[in-house]
Amino acid sequence: MIQNHSVAQETGMNKDWLAVFREYGVQFVTLDRDTDSDLLELLRSQPGWTVDFEDREAVLFIRADIV
Repeated sequence: MIQNHSVAQETGMNKDWLAVFREYGVQFVTLDRDTDSDLLELLRSQPGWTVDFEDREAVLFIRADIV
């Protein structure tokens, strides 16, 4: 999945990034506040995801339907 995320970032093809999460059955995502800030904001805006933990360095998202 990290490879797919990297390709999406490099090509600007992050339009259907949630489909990649669904394809791989991703249930939680840990993002670094500094290096993943764009994806962090996108995931915050999604109703199907909720913040489970966050601190100054990272944010842990979990799919809302498994909480």
